[in-house]
Parts: sequence; structure tokens; C-alpha cells
Amino acid sequence: MLSWTGPEKGLLRVWDVRRRALTGLRVRMQSPSLAFSPDGRLLAAAVPDPGFQVRDARSGRIVARLPTDDLERSVAFAPDGALLATGQYDGTVQLWSTDSWRPVGPPLEGHEGRVLSLDFSPDGHTLASSSEDGTLLLRNVDTQKPVGSALTVDADTFVSAAFTPDGSRLFAVSADDRAVRFEASAGAWKRHACLIAGRDLTTREWSDALPNRPYRTVCRLR
Repeated sequence: MLSWTGPEKGLLRVWDVRRRALTGLRVRMQSPSLAFSPDGRLLAAAVPDPGFQVRDARSGRIVARLPTDDLERSVAFAPDGALLATGQYDGTVQLWSTDSWRPVGPPLEGHEGRVLSLDFSPDGHTLASSSEDGTLLLRNVDTQKPVGSALTVDADTFVSAAFTPDGSRLFAVSADDRAVRFEASAGAWKRHACLIAGRDLTTREWSDALPNRPYRTVCRLR
């Protein structure tokens, strides 16, 4: 667990939640977003100057610096630790390899305002990003393409979103106290798509709604 403590702002401390005690890590820094790697060894941080820092979570030593052309806002590690996602003020998201610390693909567009939160689904195949423009966007991590269009949670309002631990749902909350629950399971998407279309999906519609899944007829409509 992370905290900023002491009379001066910007002192990063790490808590051992089992012992309910502070560890020896003390780092002078400020960040709007921090994320541990799945194994707890790395700590990624958005920093005030353009770029991101990745530190050793025990010593605080900087492992990598990820330069960008814009200010940063959010970070998230993939469940397998192979990727780090970073969100920027210009509304783009960048994926990075945690082996080489090099970009994986180009910046991903889709938001009109700064990216406020990022969260990978538990299986690592979907990335959710939310923005100050009030939208939530899902992307297929393998193809880096959007899964459908951006969903408006609360127009032109800060929004944060996170998957449930089992990945079946996605919750989004706005700064204006609006909360929305989305069904994120493949079964729910199929049922909704069949209800809207009134027929089986075409191969293109299937690819957009359920990428990387073999096409088959699933709608049982009278």
C-alpha cells in the first residue's frame, strides 16, 4: 500500500499491510497515479515532468524512464506483468513492453480529454480507459483496436473505471457522483448484440463485438 506522509508534500512511503507498518522505502516525488507490478517488485509512477518512472519497489531505485511528449496522468500493469499502459493529458494511451521498456505499437487514440484511469481485465485481453471527457473506452489488448465505440458515462466530467475481480463487470464513477455498471462478459455482450440486431451477427459485427473469438451463430430468436 502507498501513502504520502510527513509535513512536506510529495514523500512517497510504502506500507506492509500484513504487518501494518511502514517499509524502509522513502522517495521524494509527486504523482497523480501509481501502480505496482503484479509480482510487487516494480512501482510505476506518472511524474510532473513529461514521462513516467518505473522504480524498484523495495529500494526506490529507478529501473526505467519512459519519455513522452505530453504530461502524464495514469498507469496500469497488465495481469501477467508483460505490459505497462500509460495515459496522457492529450487523451492517448501507450502500451510498453516491461522487458525492453519500449513502446508496443503507436499511441492509442479515442478520448477528447486527459486519460484519468486505466485498468486491465483480469484475463489481460481488454484494457479500459476513462477520461475527463466523460467517456469510457474498451480496447482489445492483442489488436490494440477499440471494442465498439466510446461509452459516455457522464458527459464532460471526470470519470474513473475498474473491472470487478472476476472480470464480469466494469464499474465507472464520475466526479458528479454518477455511477454506472457495465456487463463485461462475452455472454452479456452476445445477448445484448442479439437483442439490438434481432438476428445473428455478421462476421464483421462479430469481429467488432467479440474480437479473437471464432465466429458462430449464437442468437436464438423466435
